[in-house]
Order: sequence, then C-alpha cells, then structure tokens
Amino acid sequence: MLTFQERVLCGNPLQRFGSGLEPDPEPTREFGPVANTNVNDISMSYPKAAAKAAIEVKMKHSEQYKITHLSPARQFLGIEIQYDGTGVSLGQKAYITTILRRFGMEHTHGVLMPMDPNIKLDLAEDRGEKELEDITDYQAVVGSLMYAALATQPDISYVVAALSCYNSQPFTSHMTAAKRVL
Repeated sequence: MLTFQERVLCGNPLQRFGSGLEPDPEPTREFGPVANTNVNDISMSYPKAAAKAAIEVKMKHSEQYKITHLSPARQFLGIEIQYDGTGVSLGQKAYITTILRRFGMEHTHGVLMPMDPNIKLDLAEDRGEKELEDITDYQAVVGSLMYAALATQPDISYVVAALSCYNSQPFTSHMTAAKRVL
C-alpha cells in the first residue's frame, strides 16, 4: 500500500498500478516531503523533521531510476532561493530587473505604495481619455506583474488583479498605473 507521500510523487495508485489496489483510507496528515517537478527534474522540499521520510522516498526511487543528488537548489522556475540558519528566503531580483529593462523602466525610482489611492481605475472613455492602440504592451506588463505577485510579491496582488480587469480595453491611465507598480 502506498503512503500519502508516495501518492504525491507517484500519482493515483489505482491508475498507475491497476484496479486491484484501494487508496489508503487514512492517509498520514503529517507534513512530509513535497516534490516539485519540472520536465525531468524533481526538487524535494521538506522540514528537518521529515528528513528521514525524504531519504526513504529517495531510496525507493533510486531502486527504479538513476538519481543524481545535487546541491540544494538556488533557483527554481525563476525564483531565487536563499538558505540561512533560520529558514529559506524566496526572491525574484533577476526577473524583476529583466522586466524593468524590458519596459524601459530600469532607471526609475520605487514608490511606497504600488497603487496611487487618488487614482480610480475605470473605463476612462467617460473622461475623454485615449484608449491604447496596441494593448499587447499593457497585457505584457500586467502578465509580468501577475507572475511576480503569484511567486514572491503578494503585496502587489490587489493592484495586479484590478489592472487585469482592463486587459481587453486598457486606457493610458491603466498603463500609467501598471508602470507605477513596476
């Protein structure tokens, strides 16, 4: 019978091994190893208390597959990982620098609040504002911000969600607000 941790790595045992197996009715509730997969790579994350379980998972997989043990990850899907004595820090400095450069904003100064409280985001045609002719730049800025918000910058999530409402019909004020977040 596969344990909860093994099901995380192997998928549904009923699909993988045939219909003769029943799922474990009482899967373990303890936090164990978590596997992140990207094509042929598997990155395991676990607290020190689950190190024994992680070693067991590695041993079982090494029986079937050739495994190369690498050093602790420093980057995963563009997210920088830094280890210190108290825990792990995640960041996206390289990604943010790249998007600032991409949109010509690498020499700008930061602001304290990502959204100006005096700006109202709405369909600005009532105020006679000009609609953007090419919306792809606006969509690219908002998409880049969305990845940053989802990965390591939750403080900009609200403004990114508000800006994404205008992806199909952005005005110049929306682009100005999006570049303020950058």
